[in-house]
Amino acid sequence: MRTVIYAYKTKNNNYEEVFENGICFFNTSLDLNKSFVRITDGNNDDFLLGLKNGEVAYFITIPEKYLEVKESDDKRISPYPILFERAMTNPEEGVMDIFPVIVPCLISGMYDSKLDYIENPDYRINFDPRGLKFTKEQLSSIKCYMPEEVRETLVNRNNRDSLELFQEELNEEPKTIKDKEGNTRIIDWIWKPLMKQHKIESVTPPFAKKGNLLSIKFTEKKEKTKKLEQGKGKKGKKNKRTFDMEEDY
Repeated sequence: MRTVIYAYKTKNNNYEEVFENGICFFNTSLDLNKSFVRITDGNNDDFLLGLKNGEVAYFITIPEKYLEVKESDDKRISPYPILFERAMTNPEEGVMDIFPVIVPCLISGMYDSKLDYIENPDYRINFDPRGLKFTKEQLSSIKCYMPEEVRETLVNRNNRDSLELFQEELNEEPKTIKDKEGNTRIIDWIWKPLMKQHKIESVTPPFAKKGNLLSIKFTEKKEKTKKLEQGKGKKGKKNKRTFDMEEDY
C-alpha cells in the first residue's frame, strides 16, 4: 500500500497526549500543505536537521488512496475524511477560533533528538469516517471529480459540527436522490460503500478520548449565553466565524 507522509514540527513533546488527542494545526482553511511538510526520500534528513532546539516532529502516515478521488470499476471513490475540529487558542497569535485536528490514529510516531523516534502503538488506518471532515486538498479533488449528486453533500459537511455529524451518521438510512436527468434512485450512505472499497471492516472511534471533544455550533449571530471571547489575541485580530461551545461529548 502506498502512503503519504507528512511531518509537523512543534515544541510539544508530550507525545502520549498527542498520540491520544491528535494534532491541532492552526489553519482555518484546513490546508494540510501549509501546516505540514510532505516527506520524501530526499528531504527527510534535511527536515530533521532543520529542527530547532526544543522542537520535535510528529509524523502522519496516510494511505495515498485516502487523499484524492479514485476510480475503481467505473466508479469514483471519495477521499477518506481525516479531520475533526475543536475550539482552540493559537499559541503564536493568542487568537481563539475553530481549528482542525488530525485524527490521532494517523500519527505514526514522534522524533525527538533526545529520545530518537517513538512509535505510536495506536497507529492504524482503519478508523470510523463518521463525523470527520476533509482537508482543503481533498475538497478540491471532490469538487473536480465527484459526481454531482453527492458532491454538494460532501463539501457541505465541512460547515457542520463534527460531533453533530457523528451522532447523525451513526444511524444513517439509505437516501433517495435524483441525478441530473431527473432519475430517482436509492443509495446507501456514502461511508458504507467507501469503507467497503477500502476494505475497512473494524473501526476505531475517530476522535480524541471521551470527554475531550466539545460540541461546536456554527452560528451567524451571537445568540446563546455560554460563549467564548474570540478575536482578542495579542495582535488584536478578529475571527471571521462565531461559535458557541456546549457540553463535553
